[in-house]
Amino acid sequence: MSFAPCPVSSINLLIEQGYIPLLDLFEKHNKWTTQFFFSGYTADYLNENYPNVIKKVKKGVERGNYELGTYTLSHPILSLTPYNNLIRQLKKGLEIDKRVWNINPKGLFLPENAWDVCLPDIMDEVGIEWISLYKEIIPEYAEKLNYPATVFIEGINNKKAKAVICSHYIDRGTIEDFKKKMDTLYEELKKEGIQECLIALKNDGEVIYFQSMAMLNRDKGLSLKWGDKMPELPAIKAWDEKLTLIENLPYAKFITMSEYLKKHPPKETLTDENISLVADFGKWLRGERVERLNILTNEARTEVVSAEYVINLAEKIGMDVIESRKLLEEAWNQLMLSEGADGRATLPHSSRKVFVADAAVKVIKLAKKAADAIRK
Repeated sequence: MSFAPCPVSSINLLIEQGYIPLLDLFEKHNKWTTQFFFSGYTADYLNENYPNVIKKVKKGVERGNYELGTYTLSHPILSLTPYNNLIRQLKKGLEIDKRVWNINPKGLFLPENAWDVCLPDIMDEVGIEWISLYKEIIPEYAEKLNYPATVFIEGINNKKAKAVICSHYIDRGTIEDFKKKMDTLYEELKKEGIQECLIALKNDGEVIYFQSMAMLNRDKGLSLKWGDKMPELPAIKAWDEKLTLIENLPYAKFITMSEYLKKHPPKETLTDENISLVADFGKWLRGERVERLNILTNEARTEVVSAEYVINLAEKIGMDVIESRKLLEEAWNQLMLSEGADGRATLPHSSRKVFVADAAVKVIKLAKKAADAIRK
């Protein structure tokens, strides 16, 4: 659940005017195969507060319309997360996926589309088989309409990750613009003798809300802002038209990313450093007064790692650490929340920064309690 510019208190509104309308739209267009990537935090929140949404998604999976991937626990910037914490983020997200959805996802969407060279090694360890990322972060393909839909990306230890590439911008603009791009691409593929090529479009539930707000402000002269209830959702109507257009294209058919990957395994290999759609990692480290958040998170990380060393040592010499382990696990969970990108994004809402800072301080207190709870 990545709602950086929106108040924490408005999560329910964004689900009701973003996630649910988007699900309803996909149920209407039931020829589509749709890939959903939920963070563990989102899945838990929906499971607790919106069980009907969970049921809708599960029914779509049973029908074969939906396929679920994973999205870490709390949507951190992977390249700015320590190696061991990154493993923990992925394992915890997968653990929640299993508990909430009763599946073991094999695909990962990268938070903020940030690639990290350690990922192929970590994916092997946690059981993730492929990732999805935007072509716009790959210099070789950023400006091209025709690009490979699957590639390998090299990482550490001579390992490679399978990647399915989707487009962030091809569907931007008017319906007419989008159709023109699709027709042009189809003609290019015919000339090159390519019979099948995946075009993966990406959208978010919160984007439905944001786009509707922007459209209402522009077209109806309103002054809506994040956290306001929309009187209508024009972005849903626009997406309805777009999906109808694609369904009526004579050369289009629908397939999940994992199915396409099986039919068309990667041939090309890319070598990239740590990259992201936001490009400038400094945004997540400096500016927008996030320095304090990073200081707190680093302090929290030090405290929880130190507490773990102490507890491990105490256990080895025969001391009672049952209560300490419980407190330490909660400290780790809060640490992963404090690593989330929402408090550090460009122009994050102040309540998002408070949420991250609050989680970090909880870690510090919980780690100290965990060490103090060791008993003879």
